[in-house]
Amino acid sequence: MTALDTHTAGSKRGRSVLWFAAALVVFCISLVTPFSEVWRYDVRETIPTFPREEPGDDSAWPKRLKGPRTTDQYFVTWGVGRNAYTLLTRPTRLFDSEQCYPASNALALGEPMITLGIVGMPAYFVTRNPVATYNFAIVFITLLAAVAMYVLVAEWTAIPAAGIVAGILYGFNAVKIGNVVHPYVDDTAWTVLALLLARRFFAHGRWRDAIGAAIACSLQIGASFYPFVAAVVFAVPILGWLIVRYGIRNLRVAPTLVALGTIGFTAVVVFLPYLEWRSSADVLRREFQWFIGWDAYLPKGIMFPGWVLPVLVLVSLVLPRKRMLGGLEGDPRWALVIAAVLVALMATGGNWNARFAAAFSGVPPPIKLPNLYELLAIVIPGLDSVRVPGALSAGVHVALSILAGLGAAALIAMVPTRLRTSLAIALILIAYVETLRPRVIGLEPRVIYRPVLLKPADSVLEFFQTLAEKGNSGPLLEVPYKTGVLAGPTGWLSAYHHRHTSACHATFPPPVVSEVRKLSEQIPDQDAIRAAREMGFTTILLRHAPKGLVSPYGQRFEEASHGGLLRRIHGDALMTAYAIEPGDSRESTDNPGQ
Repeated sequence: MTALDTHTAGSKRGRSVLWFAAALVVFCISLVTPFSEVWRYDVRETIPTFPREEPGDDSAWPKRLKGPRTTDQYFVTWGVGRNAYTLLTRPTRLFDSEQCYPASNALALGEPMITLGIVGMPAYFVTRNPVATYNFAIVFITLLAAVAMYVLVAEWTAIPAAGIVAGILYGFNAVKIGNVVHPYVDDTAWTVLALLLARRFFAHGRWRDAIGAAIACSLQIGASFYPFVAAVVFAVPILGWLIVRYGIRNLRVAPTLVALGTIGFTAVVVFLPYLEWRSSADVLRREFQWFIGWDAYLPKGIMFPGWVLPVLVLVSLVLPRKRMLGGLEGDPRWALVIAAVLVALMATGGNWNARFAAAFSGVPPPIKLPNLYELLAIVIPGLDSVRVPGALSAGVHVALSILAGLGAAALIAMVPTRLRTSLAIALILIAYVETLRPRVIGLEPRVIYRPVLLKPADSVLEFFQTLAEKGNSGPLLEVPYKTGVLAGPTGWLSAYHHRHTSACHATFPPPVVSEVRKLSEQIPDQDAIRAAREMGFTTILLRHAPKGLVSPYGQRFEEASHGGLLRRIHGDALMTAYAIEPGDSRESTDNPGQ
């Protein structure tokens, strides 16, 4: 390499670093709008929940921080914090989650949220706080999505400004970040990274690209079933394009096998507990599933991404390849279009909504379009476990965002060189304003999260800390017994005390739920306590009735803790904990007033 070549290469790298820094600044500024209200409060205590429902109506804005409107917020915060803690301290027990005891592999009774836990590990290591861990993970995956899209589009087009446009339209669009209560549903950044690295691997056959693509695919598997299924459908036409354009001549055997082995191993680790639940208890099935209608992609529909993105997609499809793909061999545009259509077919179930509405209203049904999702569910186990196949439409947004980036590149490339910088800045500003609608220029943001207080009361945390200091450990049988949404505020506390608990907030309650519920209703009967001990419970946690209500348990428990199988350990106005004794009788020496 000559001195001139070295200088040219160094200059390109320098410009690349500067553009990446500029993109990062733009994306960090973009983070401010949706999170602006949340960051006024302590990130160890408050979390973002659903955006404001009525933009501009101050009466809809909470004057005080209140509890989240859905117990799913408890469940997701628990899952992210719990997984981060488990991966740091006892990774082999990842699926042995604390809720729904004595069910085994209880993490497989709902969304795994493994990837969000991995992302949150640094925050948990520093703070030991599940709320702060959740907040860090949400901000990180939001920023990562924009950065991943920027890198892909900038590399394919050789026009970094187009990557910034695409990053804004993808990473901060209301279609993607509007459902912060279920962040795993739209966690598709790993698909973007996998596409970026897979293309490099097909082109160059390098080890680092193979390993990177395998890691990205593995993280997509661990994120959620929704984006994973969307990614699989998305990958079919993309893989076809890669093979047609690059062939397999560059795919060396060793890195290919390592990459495929890594992805396969991850799939087995993540999905095997789910398959075991299906085969042993047949609980992971749904009688009804929700698809979205095609009108969801139209203006005012829930999947409409604004006007800038579809206009740029149209530009990318009508202008010639040479104007937009300066950094890429081949033309992936129609593979991306096919990917978007296939994912949309999955999310809509053909035209499932239209046929259901017609049948419900008694009018003649429209022509039935093929339900691709239903067909695949016949041969692929687990698809019938998904509650909302309509959520797969997140994959449509990935394909359209890439095409929009190509369209932005085509517009920038078609003007004279002296005008390109001005046009690039204009496109970035247009994408930013239309997507985020910042308040500083008098607009109402499309997405602005509500802050809600989730941190448990200090007295609750101190209660469990006291139990630990007194040597009490092991599974908790919480009375009254709570499952489903009722268990949300109680079961999620295991993200703090890390003990197994009977509280069960899961998408699919296990069969043992009925047995434990029946048992809890009989406690403190001595035979019921023995049965609880045989199940593995070491402690009965009695939650007192709210003030003004009479608890049917209180006096009976106090009587049972004298000379029976229960020993009172600690109590306050909210709860009392009783240890289950290993013998059948004893003389109580504990001070009942402790």
